[in-house]
Amino acid sequence: MSDNNKAVIRRMFGEVFNQHRLDLIPECYAEDFCGTDPANGRDIEGHQDLIGLLETYRQAFPDHQYTLHEIVADGDHVAVRWTVQLALPGDHPDVEVEGISMCEFRDGKVVRVWQHYDNLGLLNAINETGKVAMPTLVQQAFLDS
Repeated sequence: MSDNNKAVIRRMFGEVFNQHRLDLIPECYAEDFCGTDPANGRDIEGHQDLIGLLETYRQAFPDHQYTLHEIVADGDHVAVRWTVQLALPGDHPDVEVEGISMCEFRDGKVVRVWQHYDNLGLLNAINETGKVAMPTLVQQAFLDS
């Protein structure tokens, strides 16, 4: 079971996130999926909520690439240590953000995610670029929390 769950994690990061294959969300996430991300200020609930969030992030950071550094599985839980490389608009240098996600699986799909990443590092990088324009939802998620 753990190896199958790890494979789903690799597919999520490699295809859903990196290749923006949102059509694969139902294959990776349970319908009643719930995600907790402190930067959002609220939980993400269900496929449509997740798609909306990923679309918003893609608008803010159209060129991004996740790299998985470690995946640890224990039964129905998988922990993932990752980085994401974000290309900022203009001639600003890319930003690398480190994060960890803890995923709970049910019937081979992610049903719950708790996620933490370097929000302060991301905010500092954005601030150094002269407050790069970001869509309002992302600004609210990062700056109003």
